[in-house]
Order: sequence, then C-alpha cells, then structure tokens
Amino acid sequence: MKLKEPNIIVMAWAKAILKGKYTIEDVPTPRGSLQLKEAVADLLGIELEETESGKEKE
Repeated sequence: MKLKEPNIIVMAWAKAILKGKYTIEDVPTPRGSLQLKEAVADLLGIELEETESGKEKE
C-alpha cells in the first residue's frame, strides 16, 4: 500500500520498530485488514511474507 504521506499512526509504529521496542509482527491488523501493517512495512522498506491464502505468514 503506497501512501502519499504516512499518517501519525503509521509513523508511530515505524518509529517504535526502529527503536527496537516492537517488530513488524506486533503491528495490529484491525478487522483482519493488513493495510496498517502493509503501510508500516512499506515506510520501513520491509517486505511482508505472504502465504498461499494471501494472508501474512505467522
């Protein structure tokens, strides 16, 4: 998911991950949507692994 300008939530998660407090796995997926996790991963340049069903591998 490409954002023109990341919102405060995406930037806060990215900052926490960079500080080592959390990992990309800790980013919540509200209502099963991976949009927040994808936006944070995109901002950090991390590629999420996906399973055959299209959901993130755990």
